[in-house]
Amino acid sequence: MENVWDYPRPPAVEPCPRHVRVELAGHMLADSEHALRVLETSHPPTIYVPRDDVQSKLLVSSRVRSTWCEFKGAARYLDALIDDRRYEAVAWTYPQPSPGYEQLKDHFAFYPGRVDAAWLDAEPSERSTATSTEAGSPLSSSARSKGRRAHRAGKPTAGREVPLRSSKASETRMYSGSSASSPHRTDAVESGLAPATASR
Repeated sequence: MENVWDYPRPPAVEPCPRHVRVELAGHMLADSEHALRVLETSHPPTIYVPRDDVQSKLLVSSRVRSTWCEFKGAARYLDALIDDRRYEAVAWTYPQPSPGYEQLKDHFAFYPGRVDAAWLDAEPSERSTATSTEAGSPLSSSARSKGRRAHRAGKPTAGREVPLRSSKASETRMYSGSSASSPHRTDAVESGLAPATASR
């Protein structure tokens, strides 16, 4: 079983072995068996889906300001525009990733709490009630629980990104955590994002 405290820092990028799907307003925003995951100490893995497997025509630039990750560079946020309704900051991407993270170019990460459904393989995501604007990803239940125990024991839990994530060792459920300012600076690593409000 994976333990988030065993993940490296700086973060590592590796292929995600799971089938990733993201749905919003009756549309499959992402459907991929070629995603990447980013592993960083104390953080659940963050899932990045390649552009070719994303309905990018449904994504538009967000009014949410760009944020900076010390490792990956400047993140740009994306709204979903579906049937004249705008779903704010459902995803983010690194248009020009920093050296060492070039693999993330043309990939998108999604907030499971801001879409209608997200899966890693066949199991749906777990929705939660935290609110903020930050990125998220999948994680094993053992890694998550060990991270919580470590937090109670006084270990640091400051996070960066937190998009598609799961709460099982098999990385099947996805949720995301964040702070109100950036997907790269958050202490809410264990929390999930509330569904985004659709606006016209």
